[in-house]
Amino acid sequence: KIRPTPLPIHSRDEELIIAFPNFLTSFEPTTYTVSNRSRLVNIYEALVRMDENLRVEPALAKSWGFIDDFTYEFRLRDTVKFHNGKILTSQDVKASFDRAKEYVNSEVSSFVQNIKEFQIIDSSTFRIITENPDPLFLQKLTALFIFPENALDDIETRPIGSGAYSFFRYDDTTG
Repeated sequence: KIRPTPLPIHSRDEELIIAFPNFLTSFEPTTYTVSNRSRLVNIYEALVRMDENLRVEPALAKSWGFIDDFTYEFRLRDTVKFHNGKILTSQDVKASFDRAKEYVNSEVSSFVQNIKEFQIIDSSTFRIITENPDPLFLQKLTALFIFPENALDDIETRPIGSGAYSFFRYDDTTG
């Protein structure tokens, strides 16, 4: 079960139950399995997303630009809050990218392998320096979910994102 974030958790009549025909295998944000991502995309957001015409548009990043062929600078949207109340910072993005790149079971590591360095400028501005120019880099970022840096201990059992729905409970019973 996932619950819309603006609603309080205490009231049963404000609960939204979403059913899927197949089982979830992981809440891990670095999963890339279709059945898992179809659920997680409601809980997490990425820096950028694709619009209906497959153009990259802002999501958690309100803007970005190119310093040179290897360097991208991003600015985060103001006052984005995760479901646990923590405000999104550049450090959260770095922790999410580090997990995507280094976590042994990451299914999105290939999307960030070209990253040479992640520079935090301030709490809402950072730069990503790549090893080589990558014309598809922004498209790859649409697959990288951002989560709070301090949520790593529980991320596989209690996902915390900034998306439209917050996680409440998962029930895999049938019948």
